[in-house]
Amino acid sequence: MKKFFVFAVMITTFGTASVGNAQTAADAAAYVRGCAEGNATSCSDAGVSYDKGLGVPVDKARSAEFFDKSCTAKLADSCYLLGTWYQTGGYVPVNLERARRYYEIACAYGSPKGCFYNGIMWGRGQGGSKRLDMARYYLNKALTIDPNYAEAKDALAALDKYEAED
Repeated sequence: MKKFFVFAVMITTFGTASVGNAQTAADAAAYVRGCAEGNATSCSDAGVSYDKGLGVPVDKARSAEFFDKSCTAKLADSCYLLGTWYQTGGYVPVNLERARRYYEIACAYGSPKGCFYNGIMWGRGQGGSKRLDMARYYLNKALTIDPNYAEAKDALAALDKYEAED
């Protein structure tokens, strides 16, 4: 239950700092225009707008499209968010292969959370084959980015214990 709560908090708080809660339709339209002009942050902000219904009707599919554009433009948090959406469903259909791919991209762009969740998926064989060496690689990469990432440390310790028992 604790893990689910932390996961839910991560998803619901993403993006609120740059957009805020008091937003008009004109603000949302400006984000959409900025995205069309190639501004990655505007794409992310448009995604938040459609996700939260800020100045526009809630449209989860459109939100995912904007986050995909900002991910393509190398915004790691957008890639990570899409990974969580494809892993859990609700916003988009569950697709574990895509989830793992978005986590991998987020990791490549510097997201320790992307590395961590990619490592977990490799370790569990979610979204593809189960490979503990790849799990270890991505968990270590999470710690390279953020040496204080407690969950990655715990996961590596559990992996060490599992391999020692095997």
